[in-house]
Amino acid sequence: MSQFYIPINAYTEHLPDLVKGLRLGAFRSRGVGECTLTKNRGGAALEFEEDATEQGRLAVRLPDDPAVLRLFGIQEVRMPVYGYLFRPDEQHVSGQYVRALFEGSIVRGPKVLLQ
Repeated sequence: MSQFYIPINAYTEHLPDLVKGLRLGAFRSRGVGECTLTKNRGGAALEFEEDATEQGRLAVRLPDDPAVLRLFGIQEVRMPVYGYLFRPDEQHVSGQYVRALFEGSIVRGPKVLLQ
């Protein structure tokens, strides 16, 4: 079973600290059918050990936003692979596509996010 960590913000603060047995259907082809979500209570940013960072290929998709990259501990983007992710609009039944770093981007960041 895969484990995902989520930051605490206005959207996630109402969730329980641990959600087990969550099925992410869109990720079944990636081998992530059933997973566990764990809240990060370490503050605004995820806490990674300094020596736990290295250069490698990104294994996840992250919006190409400096605040998001900082939140997930990405220190440097060396060779990006860009794509687009849908960001829903909370006030309307719509949203917009935002540029994102996709899997395979070469970055310096936490080992847990690298292939």
